[in-house]
Amino acid sequence: MSAPVVCLSIDHIGKPHGAHPWFDRGAQSPSGWLEVDLTLRYALAAEREFRRLGRLVCLLTDGTYAERWERADRYGASLYASLHADAGGGDRGTVYCDHRSTRGLELAGLVTGEIDDVVPWHVGLGVLDELTRGWACIHGVRAPAILVEPGFVDGAVWHDVPKPPGGLGALRHHEILWDSADAIGVALARGIDAWLSR
Repeated sequence: MSAPVVCLSIDHIGKPHGAHPWFDRGAQSPSGWLEVDLTLRYALAAEREFRRLGRLVCLLTDGTYAERWERADRYGASLYASLHADAGGGDRGTVYCDHRSTRGLELAGLVTGEIDDVVPWHVGLGVLDELTRGWACIHGVRAPAILVEPGFVDGAVWHDVPKPPGGLGALRHHEILWDSADAIGVALARGIDAWLSR
């Protein structure tokens, strides 16, 4: 049996994708960084962690969703993760799975728990079907698939965060999201690794 292959799809980078025929860089934070900047940061952190763990990883960065699914299928992907960040001013994160996949539900649950441990807001589990917006990102690949949205690019809610020496400070949601990108990527990789190790 061949080694598991992890396919990470980074949206808003490379060629136009999905329903967007234009060059779409994703939502913009109040600090000026773009969704694509965040997703690329946490994808690269996940890739480094996967390689440290001895896992094969493939970053998919261009083409439509259908073209990415076809490549993941051709590579024999053990799982597929579509990497995003949410927008619309919320104060939480969500890891979604396809409603038809019990294995995807298990995968999403493990990743949710790992990411929830590294950010000060709640990261929940979501289930997507044909009537939900994010389903278009993951429904056409054969492998179990998740859609990862660890927080809101434009989140303005204040969160208390540890500040040395032993005190608390406050930062806005989007600032913490940016500062936590590497930790989110490592958490993503560890959740996936735990699922692959079952």
